[in-house]
Amino acid sequence: MLPLHIFEPRYRQMFEDVLASGGPLGIACLKEGAPMEREGRPAVHDTFGVGQVLQHERTADGRYYLVLRGIWRARRLRELDTDKLYRVVEAGRLCDQVEDHAQVYALVETLRGCLLCLQANHPKLVGVLTRLFQEDEGPGPIADRLACVLFTDPVERQALLETRRVEARLQAIIDRLSELIARGCVPGSDALH
Repeated sequence: MLPLHIFEPRYRQMFEDVLASGGPLGIACLKEGAPMEREGRPAVHDTFGVGQVLQHERTADGRYYLVLRGIWRARRLRELDTDKLYRVVEAGRLCDQVEDHAQVYALVETLRGCLLCLQANHPKLVGVLTRLFQEDEGPGPIADRLACVLFTDPVERQALLETRRVEARLQAIIDRLSELIARGCVPGSDALH
């Protein structure tokens, strides 16, 4: 889930178009320090998340508050010429890759064990993670939901977003949970959200 506050004119236009069409919305991260792309637009990563609007509220002055639910990953194929204030791209859906189903099953069980280890000292965190874990959509989406809570650094998040192998994403989650277990404490809000 991604809460957003839409106030810039280009994003207001984009959101109004998304509401009218009922279609998904792509969110790409800026490439820090990269040269500008065509027409002076900031460079963005080619791999990005796609979400569906779950709820929204329009304020009297035309701003929006919304909640976007991630539904898949995508890769930009090309940017389209348009008269819109916002960018429009043609993109392809990136499907999860699983090389070893037995390993994925074992990693999911290890995740469950990590949550049990954290339960005594950090019931609130484990409660959040467990709710995300229980939405039964498969191991790839489970890893993605847990990563949104456990990884806040944009570089780490982008790297996970670009990782198609489910085993690697699950292992990254286990590694992060293992760090928390080993430290015996949960970092402040700057490390988790």
